[in-house]
Amino acid sequence: MGEIAPWTLETDAGDVRADFLDGQLFNTQPGGEIEARFVFVLDGVDETPSERHGQLQSLVDAAVDGTTIRTGRTRRGRPYYREVLSGFPDVDSLLVAMVPDEGRGGVWAVLRSGADATPSVERDVFVWEFEATVLTRYEEGDSREDIEAAYRDEVRA
Repeated sequence: MGEIAPWTLETDAGDVRADFLDGQLFNTQPGGEIEARFVFVLDGVDETPSERHGQLQSLVDAAVDGTTIRTGRTRRGRPYYREVLSGFPDVDSLLVAMVPDEGRGGVWAVLRSGADATPSVERDVFVWEFEATVLTRYEEGDSREDIEAAYRDEVRA
């Protein structure tokens, strides 16, 4: 396994710095299902690894595949997502951008689930494992608002 470092996770509530992606780059194909393992360590950034890890807790709590978030494809194969986050007042959206500082591999994706994989024996190492659906490659999206307009499918009553 390799380490690809560092990454920025752009959420609706703000950006969170991950020190590295553990493993290989994921499939950036629109509609692809990915698993990403982000690691937070002491790295000289302002927040501690625990604080940066904790900033993502509310997103992970809200990401319940099939309940709060649903993904699919249109007849033409374009991915879309639906969110129902009424029970999670601290979360406005599960849309995240996962962006490496260098190189390729950044995506706009929706978080479907997450798990805390922090090793119990390490004091200053924190880990999130995410399952997400890729909407588009990061460089192909202009802004969060454009991505939401293009890929969000509102639930109609």
